[in-house]
Amino acid sequence: MKVPYRLGRAERRTIDEARRVEALANCRYCEQQLPRKGLQYCGHPPRRRAQLPRERTLDDWPALPEKPAAPPDVQTQGLIDRLTKTATGSDPAAFEIAVCDALAHMGFATVHLGGDSAPDGYADAQLGALGYRAMLECKTAKSIVPDPDIFEAAKYRDAFHAQSCAIVGPAFSEELKLTSELHTHGVSAWTLADLQTALTIAANAYELRALFEPGYAADALADLLWERKHGQRKRILTVANLIRSTGWHLQTLMVQQHGHESVMVSLSNHPEQRGEAAPAEGRTISTNGAATNGAASTNGTSSVSNAALLTLDAAMVLVDEALAATGSQRACTREEAQLAFEYLTHPIIAHAAWTDAAQSAIVVTSPSS
Repeated sequence: MKVPYRLGRAERRTIDEARRVEALANCRYCEQQLPRKGLQYCGHPPRRRAQLPRERTLDDWPALPEKPAAPPDVQTQGLIDRLTKTATGSDPAAFEIAVCDALAHMGFATVHLGGDSAPDGYADAQLGALGYRAMLECKTAKSIVPDPDIFEAAKYRDAFHAQSCAIVGPAFSEELKLTSELHTHGVSAWTLADLQTALTIAANAYELRALFEPGYAADALADLLWERKHGQRKRILTVANLIRSTGWHLQTLMVQQHGHESVMVSLSNHPEQRGEAAPAEGRTISTNGAATNGAASTNGTSSVSNAALLTLDAAMVLVDEALAATGSQRACTREEAQLAFEYLTHPIIAHAAWTDAAQSAIVVTSPSS
């Protein structure tokens, strides 16, 4: 008969510890270990994703000159005031209609439904192939919406062939249970402030797509505001402005240097240098006031043919030097320089022109203001 092996106390402790570690997981917001079952959060004060450090591209480039933000127009301000009044009022339908009207103002085609067995409404982003539909569930409250029914906000998604669902209210708690439910049911929580901010900045349906992703709309709204101020638009405009200013400076410097050389060659071949009178025929005045004639223009043509080309690589060097002079530690990328070339040479902008059909280099056509 085979006697079963009995574990010693030390071996049992080792196995028990291994099982305990296997059953633990790190909290989503810190390194504290928790049981794998249930929500993956520890007991510290809850923090939403937007309150955690965000991974964004370093922006130490010079700020673009910007005009002060204009206040909302009369129609936009009217919608903001309606939302404020109805969100905490006693007429839920009035708030539902106000939400639909606010989204319609930002480019959506909205439909208000309401009632006991129907969603409050839905919004269609009129973006062609990039269009999407979001179901709307609106909740009134004096401040924080008590016990929001997240499942209710997602219930009609399939019936209405929607891609997103949103619950809109004056404010929502930051409890971890609510955060989990939003992701479980694929619902985004929009506060009154979120919707009013989107109206104030004149956001459009394309920009707002990320705000309908599961979770808190405020997180994606913060990303949108950052992108507008520090994102690709700023980077391309900064690179384009530096290319335009440094490129024009080099072009004027080249004309001054080569123009002076051309004039000296012309003078050395004519009697003015010896104090003799020059024939009046064919005599012209250069831009710096020196007397010259047709021979100078020939040399000028030669200097143009020997001019340095403002290629993509040359532009990147110029931009990087200009950025480094401002204390920036981030260089421009080839993609940003290429997009800047395309921007400067666009017929509507027309601050530069391609030197050849192959678009291998550009010349700046006007100085920066």
